[in-house]
Amino acid sequence: MAFKLDFMWPQGVRANFFVGLSAAIIEWVAFWLSNVPLGFNIYTSTALSFFLATFANWVVARRTTFKSEAELIKPNRDFLSVFVVSGIGLGLNFLLMALIAGQVGVYPLLAKIMATGVVFFWNFGARKVFIYKTNKQFGKEVYETRQN
Repeated sequence: MAFKLDFMWPQGVRANFFVGLSAAIIEWVAFWLSNVPLGFNIYTSTALSFFLATFANWVVARRTTFKSEAELIKPNRDFLSVFVVSGIGLGLNFLLMALIAGQVGVYPLLAKIMATGVVFFWNFGARKVFIYKTNKQFGKEVYETRQN
């Protein structure tokens, strides 16, 4: 019996899972490289790896997960919006790293993997709700960004 990913997850979730997984791998590798061989502390490594992964995620998600929505938003506005949402995610990342690695004493890379899992849900949900909001009007999909 073959395992079918199509059956379990709708297209958007499946696509975002692979986009998110790619960004997570970039984040974890960059974190480890900056923390272990280069010797940066966990907070500097967290920030560097988070920004690299967020940029990679923005590039890929704009072309895949949120493609139709992103086509209607100027790239510079989209980029800024994603980095504002991700800045909140970075704050959550710092908090979780301080708690998991700093207070509990979990190995930093394992703490980073755990923090990434939590922040993934924030980033996807916030993008879906605040950046790529979908409305239905007169049977036609209209995409808009929320104005702050």
